[in-house]
Amino acid sequence: MADWTSVTTRAMVVRAYYGAVLAQEKVAMLTQAQRAATAAVKQVESMVRQGVVTKADQLQATVRAGDVSAQLLSASNDATTARAQLALLLGRTEPGTLLLPTQLPTDSAVRAFAAQDTAGAETEGQRDDVRAAQLGTSAALADRQRAAATMLPRLNGYARYDYNSPTTLYAGKPNWTVGVMGSWSLFGGGSELADVAGADARARGARAGEEAARANARVEADAAKRLVTLTLQRLTLAAQAAAQSTEAHRLVEKRYAGGLATVAELLGAETAATGAALAHAAARFVVIDALAQYRKAVGADPGALARFDTLSPAASTGAAPAGATHEEPTR
Repeated sequence: MADWTSVTTRAMVVRAYYGAVLAQEKVAMLTQAQRAATAAVKQVESMVRQGVVTKADQLQATVRAGDVSAQLLSASNDATTARAQLALLLGRTEPGTLLLPTQLPTDSAVRAFAAQDTAGAETEGQRDDVRAAQLGTSAALADRQRAAATMLPRLNGYARYDYNSPTTLYAGKPNWTVGVMGSWSLFGGGSELADVAGADARARGARAGEEAARANARVEADAAKRLVTLTLQRLTLAAQAAAQSTEAHRLVEKRYAGGLATVAELLGAETAATGAALAHAAARFVVIDALAQYRKAVGADPGALARFDTLSPAASTGAAPAGATHEEPTR
């Protein structure tokens, strides 16, 4: 059970680690969005002075910039909380000493790991909680044998050696005694019967617990594998939505520059693009967390996901300490 607790903790660390990376990436995205929104407000103010757009357009741009600023404040707070939670799991007292990648692993790295990891066959009984249940059954069966043995005849051996000093009273020669003694308690008030019945009940309960642990392990492994497949499908949809939103924003931006689109349409497209990019990053995190839970469910080490740090392009830029300025991803 201590080993199972260790595996569970490692899965929690994986979730907290990449959750902190996701929080940092969100901050970087929203920082870029805030800069774009601030630039848009200045541009609209200039256009209002020129009489090209109305005051309502300026107000809409200002509202959009304020909304992005509010999201950035919330994301910054979430990033601080995520780093504190990760530090707590790692036993650190100062979250600022943690080094994290600048962004989550790419879609291709996540998919490659998932395809390789879910292709292997699960080994029943490999999980530490199942192994603990098996050991509990063995202990209960041994205890039942111990209880039953108390009602059997007993054969005991004994030896005795007496040393007598010739200078003392009743002096004599040393003597020794060796013997064998048999005993059998036919009835001890029913306590033996009660002990046997209790040990038998505990053995039956332990065996039922072992069967339940095995069945639960199979159910969790199947559910975790299906969850990985589901999250990969959602990742595909999120990637498509992010690409389409980015392209739609580019087209609306060109139409706006040509006077064929309103500020409301431009701000709406920009909001959709930012939201889709955030959802795409969140979808990658969900897949990583599902992979950690899958490895835990089949009895493997969730810490193997640390391989992402060498597969992800973000790792090549080095890890940035807390409070450092991160390179903003392109949209």
